[in-house]
Amino acid sequence: MSQEKVRYIIDYFLDVLPADERLSIFYIMSQLKNNNEFLPFVTVKDILIKRGFIASGQELRDLHKEGITAFEEKVAAYVLKKYADKVYINNCPKCHQLARTPLAHQCKHCGYDWH
Repeated sequence: MSQEKVRYIIDYFLDVLPADERLSIFYIMSQLKNNNEFLPFVTVKDILIKRGFIASGQELRDLHKEGITAFEEKVAAYVLKKYADKVYINNCPKCHQLARTPLAHQCKHCGYDWH
């Protein structure tokens, strides 16, 4: 999946996730972005393991090695797989590139306008 599509899903469709998943993801992303000591709450770890983002506590610590980009790719893939019916990928009808937002009606790549 392209980094552009990952960013699009993270920016516009994390609200389809249940509140506990969304908060866990925001917590992990803030820790990864800030390079803080990674000491997650037990409930956060349990939620991430239960939802299949990680398999163990060691994998949770290994997220620092993979970085924020790899974690965001996992989250975007999960959202696309589990909530495909709620995710709208807005592609340009002319060049088929990803639009800037789900509600956009003008392509940022070719300039085509489909208002």
